[in-house]
Amino acid sequence: MSGGSSEEALKRALKFLSFRDRTEGELGARLAQLGFTPEIIQTTLDRLRRLHYVNDERFARDWVQARAEGRGYGRSRIAGELLRKGLPRSLIEPILDETATEADERKRASTLIQKRFKGRDLKDPRTLRQAEHFLQRQGYSDALIAELLNLPDPAA
Repeated sequence: MSGGSSEEALKRALKFLSFRDRTEGELGARLAQLGFTPEIIQTTLDRLRRLHYVNDERFARDWVQARAEGRGYGRSRIAGELLRKGLPRSLIEPILDETATEADERKRASTLIQKRFKGRDLKDPRTLRQAEHFLQRQGYSDALIAELLNLPDPAA
């Protein structure tokens, strides 16, 4: 499709949004992939924003809550996912600051360790290493991991 119309772009964007909420970056990339011009893409995104069908801040807040509370992910993993969805760090960081507090992160990481390594000896070096790597993959900071697992402070 070379160019396409504004109405066709809107129709395609709405269909893409019908599956789940999307970021402006995701919608723009999808419309570009379909061959729409940058002008039509911008017009479509502006219209979707005015109609409240797309809102990156709302998307980020919902994503942070779902990933942190629902899956137990840490701050860096959530931030990476949102960056890949086309959101700017300037939007992501303040939302993470207010919704993923250090106390919440500590509690979530502790709960994950208790669930995942229930009945296993965390003093065993192999199990301890597995627990450390698990928390790293979940997106928790090295300092928090060291604190929870009683490891030497990585900053020292």
